[in-house]
Amino acid sequence: SLEVSSKEINIAVILPFKLSSTGSQSPYSDYYKGLLLALDSLKNNGLKANVYAFDTNGNTDKITEILQKPEMQNVDIIFGSDKNEDIKLLGNFARENKIYLVNSFSVKNKEFENNPYIIQGHIPSSIFFSAASKHLIETTAYKEIIFLYDNMEKNDKQDFVDTVCEGLKLNGR
Repeated sequence: SLEVSSKEINIAVILPFKLSSTGSQSPYSDYYKGLLLALDSLKNNGLKANVYAFDTNGNTDKITEILQKPEMQNVDIIFGSDKNEDIKLLGNFARENKIYLVNSFSVKNKEFENNPYIIQGHIPSSIFFSAASKHLIETTAYKEIIFLYDNMEKNDKQDFVDTVCEGLKLNGR
């Protein structure tokens, strides 16, 4: 059984739900539902929590507006957006108010390196790429590595490919 503090926790969820947009549901809605399910389990173990959900609609200016709302003055933790500008803005607010910001989405953002109030929810790309590259190079010692590119698609894996190529050069391959 999990022991939970009797203190009431105020949680702000500040994400680009884009509720005003027509079309398919935002992937952030699924994240929010998962967060609510986790909180429900914790409530069954005695957690008292208030959740304040805010839709940034993908607009950084909206975050400034949200941070000025009265309910933000009593927040204990923020689950925030994925854009670098948003994380910086929310991270500054977190530092000033000595509360935590959870970055669950951006693996390339490095704000957590200089702000102890940002919790990085994923392994940063640079660390992951380095470890994966090292493993790939070690396990393919006598094999040739070939990268295939799709010229019709955006290459979002170029950073990883560059890390592998750099590692191969350092190993004389």
